[in-house]
Amino acid sequence: MLIRHNKTFKALGLVLFLLLALLAAGCGEAGEDTSQERQAANDEYSYTIPAGWVQSDKYSSEDKIFYVQDGHEDEEQPDNISVEVKSSRYAADEHMQFRDAIVAQLTMQLRNVPALLTGDGRFTDEGAVLYVFTITEEPPEGAPEDAVGVVTRQYYVIDDKQYALIHLTNFSGAEEADAAAERLATSFCFIHES
Repeated sequence: MLIRHNKTFKALGLVLFLLLALLAAGCGEAGEDTSQERQAANDEYSYTIPAGWVQSDKYSSEDKIFYVQDGHEDEEQPDNISVEVKSSRYAADEHMQFRDAIVAQLTMQLRNVPALLTGDGRFTDEGAVLYVFTITEEPPEGAPEDAVGVVTRQYYVIDDKQYALIHLTNFSGAEEADAAAERLATSFCFIHES
């Protein structure tokens, strides 16, 4: 009888050890520490999830992942960052034609919207072409003088026949949201097999 209990205790101890090891390794999302940057990755790409930001299951889908600041998940209009990868007809070295197509599309979409469109180009941490378009809307009529308009910032990370769109919608005007989107976009990296 004592031998059987020892085997049971050993098996139970092994199971508890494995569970603790999985939790220590960061497996599972329950209780995830969001105070530090984390990596999101799959077979096609990786990027850094900024500290203080969590995935929003409420808005995310299989094709588009949304992040909001931790603690703001239940707000009606939280500042948010979405990440999606789409196919493109442009090769990576045709990025200027891609840029021109995006500018034309945004210009047409904003034709009757009181907003300012600006853009610039730079590179990700890994050297990929990164185009950034910012749409700054005017505050709604009748809003207080210190009200800010919604700022939408679209980051396009260019790859061969595909691109990543990191899309920030900043309702609050918080600089933390701008910095988080910038960090995520500049860390984005397509994974290519050698």
